[in-house]
Amino acid sequence: VVKCLNDLGVPVEGSDVKELGKFKNNHVVKLLLNYRKYAKFITTYGEALINRIHPETGRLHTRFKQMVDTGRMSSSNPNLQNIPKEQKYRACFIARAGYKLITCDMSQAELRILAAYSGDPVFLEAFEKGLDLHTRTASDLFGFTYDEIMTDKKLSDDDPNKKNYRGNVKALNFGLIYGLTKVGLSLRMETSERDAQKLIDLYFGKYTSIGGWLNEASKFAVMNRYSTTMSGRRRYYRLPDPDHRDFNKIKGSIERQGKNHPIQGTNADTIKQSMIYIVDRIKEYDARLLLTVHDEVIVEAREDQAEEVSGVVSQAMVDGFAKFVPELAMVADADIKNYWVKG
Repeated sequence: VVKCLNDLGVPVEGSDVKELGKFKNNHVVKLLLNYRKYAKFITTYGEALINRIHPETGRLHTRFKQMVDTGRMSSSNPNLQNIPKEQKYRACFIARAGYKLITCDMSQAELRILAAYSGDPVFLEAFEKGLDLHTRTASDLFGFTYDEIMTDKKLSDDDPNKKNYRGNVKALNFGLIYGLTKVGLSLRMETSERDAQKLIDLYFGKYTSIGGWLNEASKFAVMNRYSTTMSGRRRYYRLPDPDHRDFNKIKGSIERQGKNHPIQGTNADTIKQSMIYIVDRIKEYDARLLLTVHDEVIVEAREDQAEEVSGVVSQAMVDGFAKFVPELAMVADADIKNYWVKG
């Protein structure tokens, strides 16, 4: 592959995704990356899933692990939490005859939790007013009004940044929780590390409460060897002596986990509480909980009861979030279809 690309004038030194990503605007490289992407999808989500359909039930039966380090649930054999969100993949999963699938997810749950932890006034105001947080953040960072970002008034068809303002900010809002660096952001934005760092600096300059809380959370985890969720559930860490050869590496990992666990872990607590409410409240209906994908649930309900069950599920999600994060109201929208819709 490397030789062929070199012969075509693409100076790659390897054929891994990271190396090819440097030249992803090249037509040939783009074709190769797309081929690999869809070849993997066919292998992972094609025959591999078809072969796992139970001969008697006609269904896929996954296995759930109750708790990973953050408190989330994980799925395996097959991993149904890893199905791509694109509708062409999810639409393959359908309800049985006479039933509907209800897909309900919490809106920006982790960012609401971050807002509650940090007390950032901009984040809190955005959620309290029902604004789109990514759009609000983009307007702050790029100098446009909220409405201009929403309606693309400032973006012409030939503007290379069209649709990227909100997308880049979305990468920041979610990525910084997970320790996103200038290197990672530059790859997502297809820009220089210098420009990526400028955007990160601008972000923390605007939202000092966010940066302050993330720093304190990482320090707390290192100092106390644990972090905690809003439910009080702790995650413990082991930090070796400073003279250990991997001390800095392990310390850096704890700093990242100390920022991420309180948020992702609290989110996991809220969705599990929501599922408890759902299972309890749908007992009087011909309905059952089928699957959870982090902050999303899928329920199957008899067609004539689907609308009512949908409301029950949405309220259960709102109540589950409120149990641990009462400061901010949750929005949980549900879709009723014959198939699994994009959450």
